[in-house]
Amino acid sequence: MDILTVKQLDTDKVKDLVYGLENFEKDKTVRAGLYAGGSILQRGGVMRLKSRMKSPYGHKGNLIKAFRVRVKRKKLGVLSGFGYPIGNHSWLLDQGTRIRRTKNYARRGHGPALRYWEDTRAEDGSKAMNAVMDGIVRAVERMENGKS
Repeated sequence: MDILTVKQLDTDKVKDLVYGLENFEKDKTVRAGLYAGGSILQRGGVMRLKSRMKSPYGHKGNLIKAFRVRVKRKKLGVLSGFGYPIGNHSWLLDQGTRIRRTKNYARRGHGPALRYWEDTRAEDGSKAMNAVMDGIVRAVERMENGKS
């Protein structure tokens, strides 16, 4: 997967939020928040990719289908980007390709850089961090309302 690294959360604030919950409930709440933040990045990436493609209307390509959000199992983090089998060529669209020539100097394979992933990182990174905190708060409230 292509990985966007966003700044680290304020861990003290998260610990205060999940203080009264059991261990498995803490894990669920943090995972819910991380997934919410990852889905913000996913939506922004899909939107920018569609708008910058050759035909943005009704395009159902493999890259659009390959966007995934995956919360890490053992470490605290979320991966937002492309799934393995059909998203391998995403970096070619993001960074672009230069003009390549055959033995007879015919031009092949020029692709302009779309830069959709870098723009998603720049524009949606702070929204994603806010969504992580909001998702954790929502999950804690949901757990507490379910208990009482």
